[in-house]
Amino acid sequence: MDKKQTAVILEIIATMYQNKFKVDNKQLLLDLWFDTLKEYDFEAISENLKAYYKQNKFPPSVADLLHVTEKRDRALPTIEQTNQLLLGYEQAKQDKADPQQVAAALKEMRKTLGIERG
Repeated sequence: MDKKQTAVILEIIATMYQNKFKVDNKQLLLDLWFDTLKEYDFEAISENLKAYYKQNKFPPSVADLLHVTEKRDRALPTIEQTNQLLLGYEQAKQDKADPQQVAAALKEMRKTLGIERG
C-alpha cells in the first residue's frame, strides 16, 4: 500500500465516523498509519475496513483493520476446498516412502553426521 492509498483509508474513516474521528496532526497520523500499512494490500485493508464499519460504531485502530484480515484467513473452507485438501492428503499417503528406504536414508544421515545409534 502506498501513502496515497493510506490517505484514502483515513479519509473513509473520517467520513464514516465524522464526529468520532478527530485528528490534531494529520501528517503525523498519515505517517504512522502508512508505516504500519505499507506492507499490506490496499484492497484487503479496504475490505477489512468495510467489514469493520458495518459492525462497529467507533473508528478503528490500525490493529483493528489488520485483525479482520486474520479472522478472514481463518474462515472455514468451502466444500470444494475441503475436497481438494482431502485429495491432497490421499495423494500424500500414496507418495510416502517405503519404510526400508526411510531406514536406509536415516542410517546414511547418522553415518554422515557421526551419530552412533545405541
